[in-house]
Amino acid sequence: MDTNERIPHIPAKDEIMPFRIIFGLGVVFTFFLCVTSSPLAEGEVSPVEVKIHNGIKYMSGGFGYDERDALRKRGKNFSLKAMFSEKGGDYMSNVQVQIQNAAGQNILQAVSDGPWFFAGLPAGRYTVIVEARGRTLSKTAHITRGTQKTLHFVW
Repeated sequence: MDTNERIPHIPAKDEIMPFRIIFGLGVVFTFFLCVTSSPLAEGEVSPVEVKIHNGIKYMSGGFGYDERDALRKRGKNFSLKAMFSEKGGDYMSNVQVQIQNAAGQNILQAVSDGPWFFAGLPAGRYTVIVEARGRTLSKTAHITRGTQKTLHFVW
């Protein structure tokens, strides 16, 4: 036998077991991360609740990745999106939201649970009045069928 020739090392059973355990845990951990960070599958419960006031569907939130992902997905079906932030860019919550129709009647009153607020309004002209930190802001939204109007409110 040539002295330069190496004999392959065959690991003993006690050398293989720790490797298999660590590898197995790595696979399980990776699978867990993929499952928990993926978008909502059909039948899963959304972290965002759709509410109804005077027959108008609305939802709000946006703090945390799960809420933002759910709002992005479900928000496409709402005709109005309002976003709330401070001048420095920080998101705001607990914003009082009031929506009036063209006749000046209040048709929706709610409190936004986060920086994003969605409402399913029929086509028409609306005034969106929001209040936070003692300051009231308002904007007009012209909603057309099949589109989404986005309003940014900055304090």
